[in-house]
Amino acid sequence: MDGKWSVLATLRAGREQVQLGGSEGAIGAIRSLRAEVPAPVRDEAYFALMDTAMRTGEPASMAVLSRTREATLALFDAAIGQLAARLH
Repeated sequence: MDGKWSVLATLRAGREQVQLGGSEGAIGAIRSLRAEVPAPVRDEAYFALMDTAMRTGEPASMAVLSRTREATLALFDAAIGQLAARLH
C-alpha cells in the first residue's frame, strides 16, 4: 500500500496472514503487521474484530482474538463483511 492503511485493509492483511499460516490467531496476525500498519489502525482492527464477535453474542474479551485458525478466519470474514457493508 502507499503508507495509508485503513482498518478494512488491515483486517484483510491480517486474514491473509492467518490463511497463509503466518499466525493462527487474530492477535498474532495483526501484530505481524506492526512494521507497516500504525498502532492506532491496528487497535481499531482489534476492536472491529471484538465488536463483530459481540454482535454474535460472544463476550468482549481478548480470548476472542486468540481462537483456532478456522474460527479466526471466520471472525475475520465476518468483520470484513460487516465493515465493507457499512462502506457501501
